[in-house]
Amino acid sequence: WWSTVDVMVGFCFTVFFALGFMRNMLNTQHVAPRLDSIARLLTWSMPLCAVGVMLAQPLVIQPLTRFIAVVAMFILATGIVCAWRRERVAYFFLAAFGLLCLAGVLVVARSLGVLAPSFWTENALRISSGLEMLLLAFALADRFNVMRQEKVNAQRAAIATQQRLVETLQNSERELEQRVALRTAELDQKNQDLRHAIASREDVERIARHDIKTPLGSLAAGPGLLRAGGDTSPHGEVILGMMEKAANRALDMVNLSLDLYQMENGSYVFHPRAVHLSEILQSVVHDL
Repeated sequence: WWSTVDVMVGFCFTVFFALGFMRNMLNTQHVAPRLDSIARLLTWSMPLCAVGVMLAQPLVIQPLTRFIAVVAMFILATGIVCAWRRERVAYFFLAAFGLLCLAGVLVVARSLGVLAPSFWTENALRISSGLEMLLLAFALADRFNVMRQEKVNAQRAAIATQQRLVETLQNSERELEQRVALRTAELDQKNQDLRHAIASREDVERIARHDIKTPLGSLAAGPGLLRAGGDTSPHGEVILGMMEKAANRALDMVNLSLDLYQMENGSYVFHPRAVHLSEILQSVVHDL
């Protein structure tokens, strides 16, 4: 019984593994997703075909032969599609499977009497299988070379990216140093301008105080001169007293401005003295 079914069962499992090998080698899941779905369906149908051969060989032998021929044409068409889509390994696969299909055609033609028996027709399957293994070995070696080249290219790209990153960081550092130097120079210039402005303000304030103190001193000395001449009345004495106090207070305010400046820059020396609040209040009320 087994000798009557072993050939077709072997064909079913050969096609089963051939379909799986094709899907993996040609990467049909990404290159041809629709064909990959069909190939997956055909792959899992082959074990069912093997079971059908073992259960009812006479009934399934002819349909199964045609079905296997259709699957072989599907594998060949998938290889052509993948080669059309520039899948590199598909060229080797197409050549290897094409040789196997050609050998199958020669064997069938010899069996049907179309071709006379000869060395090539008798050994077509053996020769094509050997060449197929060689071509698939070349395909595997080519895949290794491609992977190695991709790895080298990735390393080169990583090194180039790292170099660009280093150059970018160096350029950024140089730009930052230039900006810091520029900002420092601008800050130094502004500080110098500020020192000049402060010195100019001090000069102006010093000149202003000097110019203001001169007429105020004359105004404060005027009442004393009038009293020395004896030309004052009681009412005039009151007015002269007010003028004298106002002039002296203005002089004190001018002198106080220098103390305020010393307070601001921290060079003021504090000398406490007694203050009569009653006199201050009387002066305010008198002025009002």
